[in-house]
Amino acid sequence: MSSPAADCRSLSDGEAHVWLARLVEDEDRTAEFVSLLDRDETARAARFSYERLRMRFVQSHGIVRRILADYAGVIDPADLVFTRGRHGKPRLVAPAGASRLHFSLSHSGDCCALAVRLGQPLGIDVERLHDLPHAFNIARRNFTAAELQMLAGLYGVARRDGFFALWTRKEAVIKAMGASLAPSLKRIEFEPDPVGQPRLAALDGERSRTRDWVVLGLDLGPGYVAALATVHPLCDLQHFIWNDAVPVAAPARCCIAPEQGLLATIEGRRPIVIPLIETNRLTPYDAVR
Repeated sequence: MSSPAADCRSLSDGEAHVWLARLVEDEDRTAEFVSLLDRDETARAARFSYERLRMRFVQSHGIVRRILADYAGVIDPADLVFTRGRHGKPRLVAPAGASRLHFSLSHSGDCCALAVRLGQPLGIDVERLHDLPHAFNIARRNFTAAELQMLAGLYGVARRDGFFALWTRKEAVIKAMGASLAPSLKRIEFEPDPVGQPRLAALDGERSRTRDWVVLGLDLGPGYVAALATVHPLCDLQHFIWNDAVPVAAPARCCIAPEQGLLATIEGRRPIVIPLIETNRLTPYDAVR
């Protein structure tokens, strides 16, 4: 079964799609996706010691195949062929023409997020919020001095939320770059914007390089924090809920403009607000197309 995308093949240059899916601890559900995976994915799934983690891996990669198959015009998602870059970032190599389709996958807890764009790299990271007593110690090893200063004035839940806000943005940029996580965390520096939200400040110590990037904080609802990173120009973002139990998932299509958010109205669901927290040189888009 292909994913229930609404006009997903209309993805155009300057546009990105974000898909959200719920992962469940269900063997029957997991079994539906096993046959879609290739040898590498099957071997990676088998290496998980905990069944819960194996099921989430299989489901998330199966969902990615079903969604990307629609964009690539492939009937059987198992026919998609991937390769991995030097630092493990996957990319499509078949069918012909699919190499223009860039994507990024992240999952945490029961939330799976997939970002898709034509012709330009992008990265997405989602994290389930949880108590992290040693957050500042982790930050000391991975954040810059300016970022540590941002966290130093925060306490309790505020420090936890600040840590995850920085972490997701940094990891999203690293994923978009296709770089290795640990060595790259300090290459990317954020600073507070006028309202205290993290804003991309420098890459490898160069402030001018940030002008090429868009980094968006995404509010996916209670319990999760996420970020999307890509390069300019990005003018339009659509948000989809993936659900193979219904024939069509209605998209939330919204313009992107500084100081604005995305109101994702899904038919039959509570509206989902995705604020655009960081807008590095984001081109105003004055109308919803």
